[in-house]
Amino acid sequence: SGKVEAEIQRARALKTRSFFDVVPAEITQLLQAWFCKERQAILSDFEANYHHVTDDQRLERSAEAGTMWGKRGLLRRKHEPMKHLGMDEKAVGRGHHYATLLNDLDGGRVWEVVQGRSQQDADEVCKSLSAQQRAQVEAVAMDMWPAYLKSVKQALPQAAIVHDRYHIAAHLNAAVDKVRKSEHRALMEQGEDILKGTKYEWLRRHPDLRRSEAAVFRLLHKLNLKTSRAWRYKEDFDGFWHYRLKGAATRFFKDWYASAIRSRLEPVKAAARMIKSHFAEVLNYIEHRITNAASEGLNSIVQLIKAKARGLPNFKNFRTRILFFCGKLNMLTA
Repeated sequence: SGKVEAEIQRARALKTRSFFDVVPAEITQLLQAWFCKERQAILSDFEANYHHVTDDQRLERSAEAGTMWGKRGLLRRKHEPMKHLGMDEKAVGRGHHYATLLNDLDGGRVWEVVQGRSQQDADEVCKSLSAQQRAQVEAVAMDMWPAYLKSVKQALPQAAIVHDRYHIAAHLNAAVDKVRKSEHRALMEQGEDILKGTKYEWLRRHPDLRRSEAAVFRLLHKLNLKTSRAWRYKEDFDGFWHYRLKGAATRFFKDWYASAIRSRLEPVKAAARMIKSHFAEVLNYIEHRITNAASEGLNSIVQLIKAKARGLPNFKNFRTRILFFCGKLNMLTA
């Protein structure tokens, strides 16, 4: 660790005629030798210690490193404006243990994570936004969980609440499946098993029944079953999302709703009433056209983090890891 002194020479480029500094060759060689020596020492130390720790210890060290860097990134996070947010829940443990995630839909990142999914928990994630950020939010995508609805209406009164189209589709799919189960039981009592093993045929999309992959479903659909009628109501509602004007979308829904209520299919009628009770939030999609699809993608990454979270002893560190991987934090070393 000695001191090296050398005279820096000046040279001039022939083409640009600009001056630049030239480091003597012997100094360059000394620096290369020092770097190689230090690198070898680091590698030797790593190899000497790596085989003396267990996989769990390595995972714990990785978790600790992620937590440390996540905290550094959080300290540097700026409160940029966010127009479109997504509020979603994520199961984080066995039983009914959930976390509430607030996501920046335009930025494709997780902004905050709070343990639980009560109104108080939703209030906490909203408070993570600065007053200026809250004032700039235009719309929030979410499902119909009452705690989230109340919290966002209070914390972000100017923001439109948009019920996610994929959650609406899930409710309609559930209605179709209830009709299928009921009809299957009735047919089995008569010795008919035509609906046996057809659950996913009714849940998947069949935009073109003329295609070869829809051959099996085409035969089922021609039987004019109750399940077939329920599936048609589900498919017909998909047209709602393609409207660009609220007036036209409202007229479409009124026609669809009137037909669904006359369907004599109780699960379909229940789903139609549920959509009608939240129609203002469903209709907001026509203007803002946001969904929680980005949130679902982030949730899959959170699931991987949860699977590797054995080295994280508490939710606080789990939160930091989520923000480390999904928060797009600034990790540069200043």
